[in-house]
Amino acid sequence: MEQIRIGTLVNGLDAVRILPQIIPHGFESFALTFWQSTNNANLSELAKQIKEILAEKDIVISSLGIFGNPLTGAGNNVDTLESWERLIDHAHEFGTDLVTGFTGRMPGSIDQSISRYAEVFGELSKRADDRGV
Repeated sequence: MEQIRIGTLVNGLDAVRILPQIIPHGFESFALTFWQSTNNANLSELAKQIKEILAEKDIVISSLGIFGNPLTGAGNNVDTLESWERLIDHAHEFGTDLVTGFTGRMPGSIDQSISRYAEVFGELSKRADDRGV
């Protein structure tokens, strides 16, 4: 039987600084989160640095998350959809196959949100499936 790991969310952009501070408190997993954008972070380099921090510890990156509105692509969410794509593409480098986040909504009717959701997440699902995420 697999044990449940005790974990917490960590800002992905600050993870290299934060993880060494909180690992001694007994966490066994971390979900790395990004607010609206990965901000063009070098995700391969970030994954490498995090793997070095976690080396020889029984600690995992359980998921990557992006929290913005990928349906509108407007305002502060202009990079959210592309960030979903980047996280899907780089998830394996962090040792996870799980990418999570907000689905977003379209201003107006639920019907507009549902049709846009189907379009956006249909493509993201294909991308994820192709990459084992």
